[in-house]
Amino acid sequence: MTLYAATDDWRGVLRSQDGGTSWDFYDYGGEIFGSRVSCLAYTRAGGGALIAGLLDGRILFHRKDADQWEAGFGLSRGAITALAVARSDPRYAYAGTTRGFVLRSQDGGIRWDVMGRVANEFEIHALAVAPDNPLHLFVGAYGNGGDTIWESGDGGETWHTVAGEGLPRVRIRALVVTGTPLHRLTAATTDGLFTSRDGGTHWEKEPLTAPLAQIQTVALSARQSSPLYIAVGGSLYVNDGSLYRHPAGEHSWILGQGLEAESVRAVVVDPENPQVAYAGVLLQGNWSVFRTEDGGKTWKRTTPPAIEPVVPDTLSLAIGKSSSGQSVLYAGTMGCGIFRTTDGGRSWETFGRVRCDQATENMPADAFFLAVDPANFQRVCAASGQQVPSPTSTPSPVPSRTPEWTAIPTSIASVEPEQPSTSSEKQNHTSRLLMNLLWIFGLIILLLTTWVIVLLKRQHQNPPHR
Repeated sequence: MTLYAATDDWRGVLRSQDGGTSWDFYDYGGEIFGSRVSCLAYTRAGGGALIAGLLDGRILFHRKDADQWEAGFGLSRGAITALAVARSDPRYAYAGTTRGFVLRSQDGGIRWDVMGRVANEFEIHALAVAPDNPLHLFVGAYGNGGDTIWESGDGGETWHTVAGEGLPRVRIRALVVTGTPLHRLTAATTDGLFTSRDGGTHWEKEPLTAPLAQIQTVALSARQSSPLYIAVGGSLYVNDGSLYRHPAGEHSWILGQGLEAESVRAVVVDPENPQVAYAGVLLQGNWSVFRTEDGGKTWKRTTPPAIEPVVPDTLSLAIGKSSSGQSVLYAGTMGCGIFRTTDGGRSWETFGRVRCDQATENMPADAFFLAVDPANFQRVCAASGQQVPSPTSTPSPVPSRTPEWTAIPTSIASVEPEQPSTSSEKQNHTSRLLMNLLWIFGLIILLLTTWVIVLLKRQHQNPPHR
C-alpha cells in the first residue's frame, strides 16, 4: 500500500510504499522543492496522478509514470486550502482557496479554470463532490457569521447556501458526501462530528458522552448545582444531573440547539431561575447575545439593540438584581461598549448612543470582563484595554441616565454609585497615594542608577596614576 503525506514545513510530499513503516521524499526537487503543502488528492485520470495544493497558491501534479512534479496553476495571492476529485468522473478536480473562490480542472489536474466566487466568503476550508455527479459539490467556507456550507450544481459556476439547521458556525475541517439525492453529508468541525441526511438542511451531532474538546467556560446557578452549562467552541452543552443520565448511570451531556456562534465568549445563569441563562458569542454580522428558558436545551437570539453597526462580538456578561428582585443583565462587547437589559433581552439600553463609535466618549469601548455589585446593581466594574475619561457631570437616576465611568488603576473602569460611601473615597485616596509613592521611588532608583553608571565610566576613562 502506498501512502502520501503533505507537509507544511518545506519538505514537500512524503511517500511510503510499505504501509507507513518507512517514508522518503517524493521526487523532492524542481517545482516541489522547499514547498509547504496544504492538501493532496489522487486522480485516476490519465493513468493516475497525485495533485498537491500549496500554501503559496500553486497547484502541482505528479503523473504516475513521471519522475518530477509539474506546475498546473498559480494564484497571484492567497493559498490552496482544499482539494477534491469526483469519484464518478476522475477528470473533474476542484480546489478551494483563501480568496473565497473555487478552481476546477476537467483534465485530471493539468489545467485549471477559476469558477464563481462563494458569495461573501473569505476562505474555503473543506470541499466534497457528490458521488453520482461530478458537477455537484459542497464547500465549507468561512465568512461573515462563521463557517457555513454552500452548494453548487453546475461545477462551481453558481452557489447557494444550505440551511444548515443544527450545525454550529465553527471551523469545518472536512466534508464527506455519500448516497444519492438527498445526499448524506458528514462534517468534521472543531465542535465534533455532525451528520445531515437531507442534503444539508438539518444536522445532528454524533452522540457524545461528554464534550471531548477544549472547554472555554463553565457556568452554574448561584443557588443550585444544576443544570451545568459548558461552552465548547461555538456550542453549549448542558447537564441536568437528574433528567439526562447515561444508561450506565453516568451523567450525559445534551447539545443545546438554536445557538449560532463561531465561539462562545461568556455564559451567565439567572441566580433565581437556573433554567434561564444567557450566552455572549462571536458571530460576525449578527447580534451576539442568546437566551435559554429551558435549561440550555434550546437557545434564541435576544432582540438586537437600537445601535449601528450591528454588534457581532459579546465578550462578557454579568447579571444582578434590582431592589424589586428584577434581573438586570449587562453585556460587554468588543468595540461597542456596554449594554443593559431589564426584560430578559427583549430590549436593550444603549445609554443614549446610536452608533458604536460613541462608546469611547463615556464608557470603555472594549469590555473584556464585567462584574455587578450584588448589593447595588447600578455599580458595575469593567476590565478594559484602554483608559477612559473621568466625567465631572452629576449622574441622574437610573435607568434613564447615561452611566458615568471613572478610570481607576490596572485599566479597570467603574460606574460611580449614586451615593459614594466615605470608605470608598478613603480607599481611592489611599490607592492614589500609594501609586504616587511608587512612582517617586522608581524615579529615585532610576536617578541613582544613572549616577552610578556615569561614575563608573569616568573612572574607566581616567584610571588612577601609580
